[in-house]
Amino acid sequence: MSQPKPKPKQLGRYLALSLRLQWRLTGWRSIVFPIINVSTTLISIARSYIIAQILNLITAYISGGIASVFPNFWYLVALASLSGLIEPLLHNVQQYFTIRTNFMASYKMDQIIAERSSELDAAYFEDPKFQDVLSRVARLDVNWLMSSLSSILSDLVTITIAIFAILNLNVFLFLLAIISAVPRLLSSLYAANNLRAINVEMSQKRRLNWYLRDSLTEWAHLREIRPAGAIKAFMKRMISNQAEQIG
Repeated sequence: MSQPKPKPKQLGRYLALSLRLQWRLTGWRSIVFPIINVSTTLISIARSYIIAQILNLITAYISGGIASVFPNFWYLVALASLSGLIEPLLHNVQQYFTIRTNFMASYKMDQIIAERSSELDAAYFEDPKFQDVLSRVARLDVNWLMSSLSSILSDLVTITIAIFAILNLNVFLFLLAIISAVPRLLSSLYAANNLRAINVEMSQKRRLNWYLRDSLTEWAHLREIRPAGAIKAFMKRMISNQAEQIG
């Protein structure tokens, strides 16, 4: 049986809750990430436009429309070269920032879950409904909202520029605006390839983090750790292990 679709008011409350959670976990990074994403899109479109202007300048010179392409030609080449350097640099910063923020948000969520779970009585851990909620929260992707909003903003910028190009009958600019997403795709593939190497390198520390988190969230471990007064020691070790990974 299909689930009923959520009402707009429910979606609004869920979005507000997600935004508050995102801000609590990542702070100022919640704002910086969309800015980097939109800036990357704008630079990609601007570079495509500059290259188009270079081609128009050369075409006008060949057809006799202008006497010389200089000095505008050198200005445009310099701008194209500068944007060509900035664009991949921003992509790399964006991917590094994404990985770092994802780890930070996930580990802060682990800390919150561990703190709350370590204070609960045994009855909660024997409750199937509580275990279901705990499992869903532990596997919650807390970074989806930031990534989704950033992608949506970038797409809106691209669509806006494309519409502007159509209204001005600049078909070539419209095509450049559409294909400007290609560098982002290549950057994503590059990041995915390098993310695997990072995950392999950090696998041992991540396993330790999962062990410490499970020790503070599962009653089978808590009933031994709590009487020994080791809750703070486990929390301290988990936080220090996470700090080593985040840098």
